[in-house]
Amino acid sequence: MFKITTTAIAIVGFANIATANQTTHEDSRISQYCGADHQNELASADDVELKIEGYTVKSLGALIDPRDPRVVPAFVSQPYLCTDGASSVKYLFVPSADWGDRFEAP
Repeated sequence: MFKITTTAIAIVGFANIATANQTTHEDSRISQYCGADHQNELASADDVELKIEGYTVKSLGALIDPRDPRVVPAFVSQPYLCTDGASSVKYLFVPSADWGDRFEAP
């Protein structure tokens, strides 16, 4: 039983390290593009909708072409938005799986 506990702890520890590395990567890219200590500016979890034409940010009434350089495919589980302060999109981080499945790279 001691070996099982040690193995279980090792697996959980490895999973935590992998998650921490992924989170750090997400945070560093968002900080690099949006600024340090930036908070996600989406109005809600369903504020961004993926459509054939591109990404719609409902709260801003904006439709962004997936080839727009402001769209950043990233290792995020849900979209992340930063604006330029004038209610227009500065960068929209989107899950890379969604981006790659629906659109060609710019």
